[in-house]
Amino acid sequence: MEPDELSARLADVFGRAAPTYDTVIPFFEVFGRRLVELAAPPPGSRVLDVACGRGASLLPAAEAVGPGGEVVGVDLSPEMVRCLTDEIQRRSLPNACALVGDAHNLDFDDGSFDLVVCGFTLMLFPDPTDAVRELLRVVRPGGLCALSQPRGAGQPWSFWADLVVQYKPLASDTIPPQPLPIDLDETARAAGFVGIRVVDETHHFRFPEPESWWEWAWSQGMRGFLESLPEGARDDLRAEAMARLAEVDGLDLDQRVRFVLARRPG
Repeated sequence: MEPDELSARLADVFGRAAPTYDTVIPFFEVFGRRLVELAAPPPGSRVLDVACGRGASLLPAAEAVGPGGEVVGVDLSPEMVRCLTDEIQRRSLPNACALVGDAHNLDFDDGSFDLVVCGFTLMLFPDPTDAVRELLRVVRPGGLCALSQPRGAGQPWSFWADLVVQYKPLASDTIPPQPLPIDLDETARAAGFVGIRVVDETHHFRFPEPESWWEWAWSQGMRGFLESLPEGARDDLRAEAMARLAEVDGLDLDQRVRFVLARRPG
């Protein structure tokens, strides 16, 4: 699949997920706020959030930089941008805005931002290293780039990966594709960043009930895989997943994550 076609179809999937994105458990909200905490933008900074979604990093960044700063969000999905714009207006944040855009071709001048953040998305991009080079271009010399990547949920959740492998042959068109096994710090280094700092953490979540896990699956990128299954196969997958959740007390999710902080030379 060509990169432009993949980007368009990713935008469609996440657009359909936008109304419920990050509403079941505060998954992206927790990791987005933590990414901003680690980056620690000072008041008055100019920040770009690439693949901003519904504002998991953008909203805390707007708080951090204050009224003298500016935060711009970019996302492929117009629906995500509309949801985030509504939230920005609801919170009365004059220092924040969200725009439709592509991480591989950002419509900003070189060195426009003090900080660029991109959370939980690079593994879905057609060319992660190319995208990080674009982040390098738009951050000022000496400026910071903050990235994050999920690293699995531990052995109790391995059943889900097994079920995806089992049902994937029945999927008509898996969008998003299987995430690329990228090494985030090496990707930043290959793109030209220096002073790489890696922070590995685990954060705990608990689903209110088993059904809420299924709702959560539909509220994010996993939706593309589920949509591509025939209805009968999807029902079978759900039944098997619920049975396995009961076996492992699957209401608890311990999500591992890697944060990478890197600077543009200069």
